Amino acid sequence: MRILMTGASGFIGKQILNQILSEGHSLVSLGRRAPEIQSSQVTFHPFDLNSDRLTFPEPPFDTILHFAGIASGEGKSEKEYMDINFKSTERLVRYAKDNSIPHFIFSSSASVYGRSDSIDEPLKEDSFLNGSTDYARSKILAESLIRKELTGYTIFRISSVYGIGGKGFVNKLIKLYRKKLFPYPLGGRGKKSFIHIQDLIEFVIRGLNQKKFGVFNLAHPEIVSYKELLKEIERNYPGFALRIPLPGFLETWDFPKGLNSKLKPLFLQSLIDPQRAIHEFGFQPKVGMVEGMKGLRASEKL
Repeated sequence: MRILMTGASGFIGKQILNQILSEGHSLVSLGRRAPEIQSSQVTFHPFDLNSDRLTFPEPPFDTILHFAGIASGEGKSEKEYMDINFKSTERLVRYAKDNSIPHFIFSSSASVYGRSDSIDEPLKEDSFLNGSTDYARSKILAESLIRKELTGYTIFRISSVYGIGGKGFVNKLIKLYRKKLFPYPLGGRGKKSFIHIQDLIEFVIRGLNQKKFGVFNLAHPEIVSYKELLKEIERNYPGFALRIPLPGFLETWDFPKGLNSKLKPLFLQSLIDPQRAIHEFGFQPKVGMVEGMKGLRASEKL
């Protein structure tokens, strides 16, 4: 299989690339930075996805894996999210369509749903897309374009990812905890869906090989409350951190732009139902929060 991939130098992309190479596929990495892995199976094609001046590599390709993008809370403006997350997708979709590339895999986010109002009914793929952050809107627009222009697509709506080397919600909370601070919104009652990087990679590789088209939520079926998450962090990282209560009324405050993107996710209850992906790809996520947290801590002791 010949694959065109963006985001191969990122946290998720590096591990996808490792697995792809182990299966013997060839890959062209598209981006501003070459992947760390040196292999005869990998060709690096320098490319700024925000520029119209550079040329795409020569087809044919069997699949495009689009995992480049700016993460939630990392962007400085709406324009930055749109330029990086939406316009880059627009260029890749046009390229896929013009060259009849049969499969397009897109890394979206559970953020497209917005807040989950019910803790008893996780959101499914046909739920309304009510995400209101700049990040969520950029992903919603990118999804809409893919679904309109292509037929052979796989869209993964990924829950909060954590694991060794990660920079997401869980990893950031651990970092704060080790600095003796721990934001504690809503008395710990809020809940979230998570997925360990190992389980995420397994889903992506199965999506690549099985070519199941459509939209899929990716998460561990286990729902974790903020209180439970803190308990696991405390269990694995002995010490003391000052809990900083964040009452519910702060959720509706309009913080300065830079703070909004960093504080709002603390209040966002995001629960998604992964059963469609589990059924279609024949894979049950294996790493729950207890095991995942132990693995994170163990990796730091090596």
